[in-house]
Amino acid sequence: MPLASNTLEPAHAQSGVFTPIHHEPGYAYPLVIWLADDGDADRPLSQIMPLLSVRNHIAIDARVVRNQALQEIGIRYNSRSYDDSLTIDRCIKTAFGRFNLRRDKVFLMGQGSGGEKAIQLAWNQPQRFAGIVSIDGGVPHTSGALCGLGLKHRDLPLLLQHISTTSRYSHEQFCDDMRLCHAAGLPATFRHYSEEHDDLSHILADCNRWLMEHIATNLVQ
Repeated sequence: MPLASNTLEPAHAQSGVFTPIHHEPGYAYPLVIWLADDGDADRPLSQIMPLLSVRNHIAIDARVVRNQALQEIGIRYNSRSYDDSLTIDRCIKTAFGRFNLRRDKVFLMGQGSGGEKAIQLAWNQPQRFAGIVSIDGGVPHTSGALCGLGLKHRDLPLLLQHISTTSRYSHEQFCDDMRLCHAAGLPATFRHYSEEHDDLSHILADCNRWLMEHIATNLVQ
């Protein structure tokens, strides 16, 4: 997938934590927790955030936080024994310990396998998050995940984005996920990107608009 070459200065993205340009300590920012695809080891948060927004969000890279936790307790980086929910707990604790944030504006956002994890984690604790963004990561189809859907999930917005040139998440799977979400009554938004619009800058700009719409709605309420 094409990626713009611009990256943030190190001062704005250190140790997997992104600070907006012209950060205002008195303003309560939304928090975006980024879950990268398992196979994408070379795309740091400093490359993601210029394409999403350099002003609107505090962001934290779950993979960096997870690796730091594993290093502290002496477990190899590729270990499966460290639960993903513990990583999210640590991301939230780290971000809220450093910044002025609002508990009702925590978003999970991921790509590929990271998008799938974002949906699964948020569905496990729907009251904890303000929304989910999944880029080419499908919704869980396990009986446990589907049976657990209830009224609380109908207040949890989902943005599901599908890129036509991606092989791991087919158009058929995307259509199945649309039908599932509609049948479950979930507040989901679906975006399909044809080849001429599948660059990450266009997709993340759409993410930012969706995020800001839901943030503004929360502020009005």
